[in-house]
Amino acid sequence: MTRPKHVAGIGAGALIAVILLLAALKQWQETASPSAQPEGGGASPPPAAVDSTDWPMLQGNPQLTGVSTGVLPGEPALVWTHDANVSIESSAAIVGQQVFVGIGSEATANSRKGVIALDLASGRERWSAATRASVSSSPCVAGGRVFLADHAGWLYAFGAEDGQEIWSVKLGEGDEIKASPIVFGQQVLIGSYDAHVYAVDRATGKERWAFETDERVHPTVATDGGRVFTASCTGVLSGLDLKSGDLVFSLELPGPILSALTLHRGDLFFGNHAGQVMRVAIAEGRVVWDTGKRYKQPINASPAVQGERLVIGGDGGRIWCLNVSDGKELWHHTTKDRVASSPAILGKRVFVGGDDGVLRGLSLATGKEVWRFKAGSSIRSSPAIARGRLVIAATDGAIYCFGSP
Repeated sequence: MTRPKHVAGIGAGALIAVILLLAALKQWQETASPSAQPEGGGASPPPAAVDSTDWPMLQGNPQLTGVSTGVLPGEPALVWTHDANVSIESSAAIVGQQVFVGIGSEATANSRKGVIALDLASGRERWSAATRASVSSSPCVAGGRVFLADHAGWLYAFGAEDGQEIWSVKLGEGDEIKASPIVFGQQVLIGSYDAHVYAVDRATGKERWAFETDERVHPTVATDGGRVFTASCTGVLSGLDLKSGDLVFSLELPGPILSALTLHRGDLFFGNHAGQVMRVAIAEGRVVWDTGKRYKQPINASPAVQGERLVIGGDGGRIWCLNVSDGKELWHHTTKDRVASSPAILGKRVFVGGDDGVLRGLSLATGKEVWRFKAGSSIRSSPAIARGRLVIAATDGAIYCFGSP
């Protein structure tokens, strides 16, 4: 087992970072599950938009940008509701005509825990698969397999069509895993509360490398195709070589960092428990900007970033939109409770849930609420938007699907 700890230095320039990111997008598109072909016959005039996109992992892609290129109506209608009858904090993945959701975030010995697959059109359960412990992790779907982790430190691969377990592996000593897996190429990447980041072979589950950091790893890792980025609960930010797990750079920041790290234009964006939002330049290994003591509430949700706008929520019930270049606040929207849900951006709108049980659609330009849905309990999962549908779960086990009626 490889447990690298040395610092190799920061040598990649901004141009290299951009090239790696473009290569990452290309390789991910080639290795992810193939999307179904769009159906023909759009209405005219105007022609109906056909959405054949997928949302195969938390925040939609290995860069965790939280941006969808899909299609939703101006007033999304509730298409179906599925009651899983168990607590859910996992976010959905949408691939082909199936929805995959981790269930049992606070499962008891006698309650269901694992992952379920639903029919995207009807919400009917196609299959369910059990895990050994409760689940906060969100599924990642690639190559016809569903990858998921549980609170006992097990990582699983299930068949996407039938839910059959293909392999399962206990990572390290079996400490809790709350991060979600991502797949890039032939590797599954995930962080654990045992203070390690693991890369395992997606075909066999065999460990390829393990990197030890200083403390628990809560966030989902991100990759640009050449490096893997992670952060510990003490605020140590690390960049690792994707192939070997060798440490490329390390930066000590205020912590804990529970927010996933979002890659955009070769830089990292995230929040921390101290209430700061940060932009870190990977090439220089330095903080470009942070919001200082402006926000006096923990920021543990992950950002969504598109163009010059970053959207993120905080535990004090605020949703902010910041300028990517300088971190200046463009607008904020106040809710009645904590925002643990990570936003999803679709065109000129951003969708985000809240502990007040409201799923909001906000104008990306102004922050004005343009649509809302009131669920029966808190919403801590993040929206998945693909194939003309938005899917999100509430903590009481209700899974909601919105789109055109």
